[in-house]
Amino acid sequence: MEKSAIFCVFLLLFGSCFYKFGLVEAKARFHIIGKGMECSTNSLLVENKTCEMTKINETNEVYSIDVYFKDGIVINEIFLQMSWMYKTASDANFKPFLGLSNVTIDVCHYLINGNSMMVDLFLEDVKKHSNLIHSCPFKGHCYVKGLGANVRRFPAFIPSGQYNMMLIFYTKTNGTDDVLMKVKLYADVKTMF
Repeated sequence: MEKSAIFCVFLLLFGSCFYKFGLVEAKARFHIIGKGMECSTNSLLVENKTCEMTKINETNEVYSIDVYFKDGIVINEIFLQMSWMYKTASDANFKPFLGLSNVTIDVCHYLINGNSMMVDLFLEDVKKHSNLIHSCPFKGHCYVKGLGANVRRFPAFIPSGQYNMMLIFYTKTNGTDDVLMKVKLYADVKTMF
């Protein structure tokens, strides 16, 4: 990882510690404007899914996902692979934001031990809007309803540009990765002065 990316990750984590422990009040100097959402699921494991972004006003939207695992399907391990990419007006291609490309989190381990500062930042919002905050296994109906992008959870230095976030939830069956669901979010970030 190049030095500038390491420094950006340090700033994000350092600033997040101050926010998380109440040492500073974060003031966002940008708007996140949702542009879309795409979801796909593994039809062998999931029988029904709903995935939608609802605009509340010009600069706010909420995201909802409903997933129904097929009868008899019990998910004992879940992993999340996350990539957060962006490009500014002067960039030709998307690049990893703060080095966050292909970050993998063992969700079941995290829910028991809580060992990821990046996840901790967003977990409070997810708790309020889902039925996902419990230890494994997962089965039946899982949902996130009305989750918005809480700009107070982000560092104040996010550059203007186009962003996309890919979330791939998967399990392991006999040593093979089985994708449960892919979620891709699209947004623009506009800096305020």
